[in-house]
Amino acid sequence: MRTAVRLAPKGMLIVELSADTNPDFGKDSWEGQVKIKPIYETVRTMADASKAVRRFIEKNNLGGGNFTGGRVWDDREEVAHVSYNGRVWEPGKYPTPEIDVGQFDRDMASRR
Repeated sequence: MRTAVRLAPKGMLIVELSADTNPDFGKDSWEGQVKIKPIYETVRTMADASKAVRRFIEKNNLGGGNFTGGRVWDDREEVAHVSYNGRVWEPGKYPTPEIDVGQFDRDMASRR
């Protein structure tokens, strides 16, 4: 299992942004060549984590088979996974239940 380079500062979250080649495409295509090592972005809310994932995907012109990031940590542990479409899921082996982002962010705000 991969681990975060660092945990988030207290009251914040870190989202992993990364990409790899998609074997469904030839080596002459962008999808068959792209490789982006993990970048860890600090965000305030799970809604911001979801937006960061979508910005990263759009900025790098990634397909669903290229995006390999999306894991989210708080100051103690992995708390979620953001999928290619921006939806947020409980961490763990697929399939996992979807997280209510609004409720997650309200609960997080009450802990600050």
